[in-house]
Amino acid sequence: MPCTDPGAWRDSYSEVSSLLEGTTQLLCSLCTLLVENGHGSYIKQVDNLPGWWKQHQEDDRKRVALEQKQKKQDEKKKRALAKLSPKERELLGVWED
Repeated sequence: MPCTDPGAWRDSYSEVSSLLEGTTQLLCSLCTLLVENGHGSYIKQVDNLPGWWKQHQEDDRKRVALEQKQKKQDEKKKRALAKLSPKERELLGVWED
C-alpha cells in the first residue's frame, strides 16, 4: 500500500521538515499505543516499521538522556551563579536567565 502525500511537492525545506516532524510524531504515537495496549506484534507486519521503531526508541532514549544531562548542568550552573554577587556576575559577563 504505497501511499503518497497529495501535497508532496513542497516549496521549501521548512515545509518538508515540518511535515516529516509531524509524521514522525504521529507514527511514534501510533506505535506507542499499539505496544501499550498489547498489540505491538502489529508493528512487525509492516515492512521497515520494526527497524524504524527500534531505531526511533533508541534515538528517544539518547535524546532523553541528553536532555536530563543538560538539565542537571543548567541546575548546577544556576546554583553556582547564585553564589556570586551581582558585581562578580557583571565582571564575568554572566547573568542569570
